[in-house]
Amino acid sequence: MEKVKQRKTKNKTDDRFIFEYNSTLIIVIGMILLISYHYYFGYNKIGTDYRYLILVDILPILSGTIFIFYRSRKIFKSIFKAKNALFVKVIDVVVHFISALLLSYCTLGLVTKITWDYFNLKETRQSKIEHITCKISKVIIGVGRRGPEIEFLYNGGFEKLPINYDSYSECSQLTAEVELDIKKGIWDTYVVENYHIKQTDSKSMEIF
Repeated sequence: MEKVKQRKTKNKTDDRFIFEYNSTLIIVIGMILLISYHYYFGYNKIGTDYRYLILVDILPILSGTIFIFYRSRKIFKSIFKAKNALFVKVIDVVVHFISALLLSYCTLGLVTKITWDYFNLKETRQSKIEHITCKISKVIIGVGRRGPEIEFLYNGGFEKLPINYDSYSECSQLTAEVELDIKKGIWDTYVVENYHIKQTDSKSMEIF
């Protein structure tokens, strides 16, 4: 009887080790793919609304997290049945929850984003270039490898756009406007094809 209990305990430990090992491996590979995708294929877009937030950002990650929790329910049962202090169990569950979120983000979240980007860019090929001018409200100085950004008001909300250091020097002293060349995608989202910084006389812009 004692040997059976030891065997069951060992199997649960092995299952947990395999789950954690595979999860860590997938997260690392997923993060590498995610960073590579953003670096080589990323593009700037404006006008994303609640549909993008819910259907592309939240729902896939939430669905993946629930699925992972369901598949690893035996591991969570073993955590609560273990003879550990309550705070140890809580920490263990929190760590697994964060791992499930990251795992879902690096798999289902990444696939959803790439799929949405593909159809969004495909839609822009059928659209004509439009020209809009927006007032820049804030200039954000880049930190480390992250370059400077501008924040501007568009369609009742604030949008951010990465800029190069030459453009930053143009708008770092005076308030400026940004002229955008954009093409319409899906869900009233616009892809930024090009931009130009134009200085004005006002001096109310914030620099961070």
